[in-house]
Amino acid sequence: MNRLQPSLWALAVLWWVLAGAAEPASWVIGLPAVCGAWLLRRRLNPFPARAVSLRGALRFAGQFLKLSILSGIGVVRMALHPRLPLRPGIVEYSMGVVSPVDRMVLAGTANLLPGTLTVDLRGDRLILHVLDLEAPVVQEVRAIEALVAGMHRPAIPELGRRST
Repeated sequence: MNRLQPSLWALAVLWWVLAGAAEPASWVIGLPAVCGAWLLRRRLNPFPARAVSLRGALRFAGQFLKLSILSGIGVVRMALHPRLPLRPGIVEYSMGVVSPVDRMVLAGTANLLPGTLTVDLRGDRLILHVLDLEAPVVQEVRAIEALVAGMHRPAIPELGRRST
């Protein structure tokens, strides 16, 4: 039960932020909603809760924000280029993270790379459609994977060494 309490706190903080700290009456709806979401998460999530590294989570959040901005700029630059320098294709990436949740986070975050779209997850294989096969997609996905792995203690040592 102790390992699930952080998620209960996280849901409560999320409600507090979304409903507004100045509205104590919102907890009439918020408390049952938070408790219900927490119980539903416990029942539906088959993966055990893992310790989260605050430093790793902040590093991931910073890179996520940076990728979001750079991806938008990169796609606009590709779209407005007079010769449309596109060399589309499929890239397969072998994932080192083993948790299904981490694999889904990696697949979702890979979509933020400019001109990259996750097509499929097949076991430990991430299938990506890219607009430019000459872009360093594999290196960028590897860096994202190291960030995803770094959000948990202990991080996967081989992934941690590959990140910069």
